[in-house]
Amino acid sequence: MNFIIDPSLILYLPLHELEGDSFRSKDAYGHICTATGASWRKSGCHFDGVDDYIDLPVTSSKTSHTLEFWVYSYNSTSACKYLFDAQTGRLLIGWGADTAGKFGVYGTSGWAWFDSPSANNWHHVVVTLDAGNSKCKAYIDGVQTGGDASYNTPIAIGGTVHLGSRYALSGTWHAFHGLVGEFRIYGRVLTPQEVQHNHLATKWRYQ
Repeated sequence: MNFIIDPSLILYLPLHELEGDSFRSKDAYGHICTATGASWRKSGCHFDGVDDYIDLPVTSSKTSHTLEFWVYSYNSTSACKYLFDAQTGRLLIGWGADTAGKFGVYGTSGWAWFDSPSANNWHHVVVTLDAGNSKCKAYIDGVQTGGDASYNTPIAIGGTVHLGSRYALSGTWHAFHGLVGEFRIYGRVLTPQEVQHNHLATKWRYQ
């Protein structure tokens, strides 16, 4: 059994099997990604929470997306820790932002808040951004957390795109502290059944 692969897969990073300061994504596009500061572990890529990130030269004109992670956060914090950030449209995936234990998705219309998964454990985290229905959903370990949140403004992905930090290198860094085992971007909204399938197909690696 494998995760969902289809033409909408824009980016696939199996970080548990990649290494080096520069590497290609494992999708059909072969994006050349660059790691700054981040180090490699058997289970994935380690971000120190200070100044580590991976630059993702990925663009998408789609207005609906699914972002899918296997992630291990070392702690919850009142400081905003960005797991993913795209400059175009200011799409942020924040961890423990503003209030400890909260997981936020930010678009041009503001933040949508969800309860975050527990720290110091591996979790499958999925965010769907549905421009057609103006809704954002979050899933933790294959199960939707909270209700549908408003997602009023379609957002493309482009500009400076970072995994593990904000896109901007000035000001407060707000870098993520933990491990990312794998990361995927789809140019469509995965169904709840597909999210659950992907969780079950890949969780063996993170037990």
